[in-house]
Amino acid sequence: MELTRFCASGKIDNPESGPLDPERHADGYASDLILPEFMLRPRLIKMRRMTIAVAREIADEFDASLTPTLLKIVAMSRYPLVVVCHDRTGRRWFRRPDNVQGWWFPRKDLDKDSFAHAILFDGAADDTIAHRMEADTWFDFKGADRSDVQEQSIRWGEDKVLTLLTLPDRAIG
Repeated sequence: MELTRFCASGKIDNPESGPLDPERHADGYASDLILPEFMLRPRLIKMRRMTIAVAREIADEFDASLTPTLLKIVAMSRYPLVVVCHDRTGRRWFRRPDNVQGWWFPRKDLDKDSFAHAILFDGAADDTIAHRMEADTWFDFKGADRSDVQEQSIRWGEDKVLTLLTLPDRAIG
């Protein structure tokens, strides 16, 4: 039986769920069962760079879904990563490691220059590689235009797009 198939996508990292919400605690418990840190950490240490393809490989290895795998990787990552979900109305949720500085907060809207926008609104194919772009495509803090990020986006369900952003090393604070 695959436990990862029971989570409703609308409940994954729901911003309305507070830190004491039982659903959030259940997510953490399920994540620890399916993707135990003591087994995942050695795999992550060997990685030079995180991509969606690598996350899929890890998900397959642990018989887990891609989204919980990405969320777990980002939560325990040594990489400056952000995973973001958008639908046609804007950002649904995002996750970044605790060590990423707070101003790296993804914009609510999808910039028309992002590959995620092309996938969601124009029917473009999923990204198979990460693309370099100016950080202000994804972030609106002062000075974002002086940094670059790597974007890799895929269609998630029929009406959402899931994006993995790799931030510059200086985003870790």
